[in-house]
Formats: sequence, structure tokens, C-alpha cells
Amino acid sequence: MPLRFLFPLFLQLAGPLAFLNAAGLAGILNRSLLLVPLLALTATGLSWLMQRWGLAFGSAVIALFGKPANARPGPSMRGLIASFVGRWLGYGVVFLGAAMFAALFQVTEFEPRLQPTDLWFLAAPVLIALPAQFLAHHLGLGQAQSFMQAMQQRYTHHTSGPDAPSASETPFTVEGEVIERSVDET
Repeated sequence: MPLRFLFPLFLQLAGPLAFLNAAGLAGILNRSLLLVPLLALTATGLSWLMQRWGLAFGSAVIALFGKPANARPGPSMRGLIASFVGRWLGYGVVFLGAAMFAALFQVTEFEPRLQPTDLWFLAAPVLIALPAQFLAHHLGLGQAQSFMQAMQQRYTHHTSGPDAPSASETPFTVEGEVIERSVDET
């Protein structure tokens, strides 16, 4: 598989990896523990916005084929709460793991409250995730469209090319099976 097909998937991972790196870096730098729920809240809010804007993972393919009639407008509150709790636990594990690793080499004392410089730990992952998500959606939609065009061309070439069945060899369907008539049977 060429790497260009995997590039949108790598871009999709840029946002979650940026948030994980921010949690780890905050743990290493002994920042406030309050950053963990704020990172989880920011990531959940960004994920919700991406789903509302139609930029969520796989939405390029869904946009190409059309939305199903019973599609819901966005995630449910239960899903958002579960996502927030899962991210809070995940970022907490990364934060504390990085802080424990840093404690091997330095004295560890967390900041008691948030500082204005801690906003960079929230803003940097968002500034990485948003452009990566937009680019991944754009590339994914373009690749899905080119794939569908190639499949359409192959189908039309197969049905109208030199190997295409003639009018006397057109297949017909009986009880869900395709039975091809040969010239000898007619």
C-alpha cells in the first residue's frame, strides 16, 4: 500500500498524539495537576466540534456516499461523558507516568494552581489538531473520490471493452443467481 493512502490516517493521529504529548510534557515539567481535566475537556470539546463540522474520522467516505436517512446530528451526551472520562484517565496516567519518570532525575513538586503559561499546554494541541484534521479530511475526500472514479472507469471499460459480452450473451437473473447464456444454448 502506498504511503500516500496512509497519510490522512497519520494526520488523524496528530491531534490525539499532540494531547498525549502535552500531558506528558506537563508531567515532566511539574505543572499543575489541574491541567489533566482541562486537557480532557479541551480534547472532548474539539472532538465534538469535529463531529459537528463533519470532519470526524471516516466522514470523508460518508460524505462521498451520502449520509444515511437516520443519521444523528452529533454524539450523545452519554458518549461525550464517556469520552471525557476516558481521556481524563488516559491523560492522567500519561501525566503521572511522566512525572514519576522525571522524579528519577529531579525533585518533583507540582504547581498548586494554574499559571498563565499553562494555557500553551491547552492551545498547542488544538493548534496542531485543527489543521491536521482539516487536511486529513480534504485528502481523504480527494482519495475517496479518485478511488470511486477509478472503479467507475474500470467498470465502464469492462462492460464496453473488447471483452464485453455481446447482446446475445447478456446474463439474466433467476432467483438471485446470474446465469450467462452461451451462444450454443440459443
